[in-house]
Amino acid sequence: ELLRLGLPIGGTAFIDVSAFASIALLIAPYGAAASASQQIASSLTGVVYMFSLSLANATMVLTAQRLGAEKIHEAREMARLGMKTAMATAAFMALCLFFGKDMLANAYATDPAVAETAALLIAWLAIHQWLDSLQLQYAFVLRAHKVASLPFWIYVACLWGIGLGGGAWLSFSGLFGSFQDARAFWWAGIVACAAASIALGMLTNRTWQRVLSSCVGQAQPH
Repeated sequence: ELLRLGLPIGGTAFIDVSAFASIALLIAPYGAAASASQQIASSLTGVVYMFSLSLANATMVLTAQRLGAEKIHEAREMARLGMKTAMATAAFMALCLFFGKDMLANAYATDPAVAETAALLIAWLAIHQWLDSLQLQYAFVLRAHKVASLPFWIYVACLWGIGLGGGAWLSFSGLFGSFQDARAFWWAGIVACAAASIALGMLTNRTWQRVLSSCVGQAQPH
């Protein structure tokens, strides 16, 4: 059971990290300014991700604790509370990033071209991190229910397929000239996080229904 849960969870982490790290390699042909602005956005992503990750871990632990005690309804309420808290925190972070994008970009870069592109990426990061926090909450609530394999494949399809694949297509196809840099990957990443959130949300609801049905079945007299 450790391997059944551990391998998909490890694979999910690999997909998440590798998808984001690959962007730096894919945009390298666009020059130093594009790479520098991407590095600025990436460093800020790591900071805001820690808030989402810590709340997701706390939600998972408290939800799993109640599931282990067979307090199913309390587990569901705890999961919902964790999601609401994470979404509120992510919304606050989004506002800070959006309204502080120019200040943050100029704090990192002295080159006006780099600062301008970085400010745009930080604005997109504000949207991305909110959606990323949402899908992260769903993924960790599913882990509390010992559901790990399907989320892994959802990550593969969304983060690698839509995020990297879609970003590469936008960037290198030439159909959208203004997207021929890191912006293509950020736009695709936003769509990928939205798709992952929808898919994981549907899986979470289905898992909740299965758990509730199982409890009702056990409660019925034989």
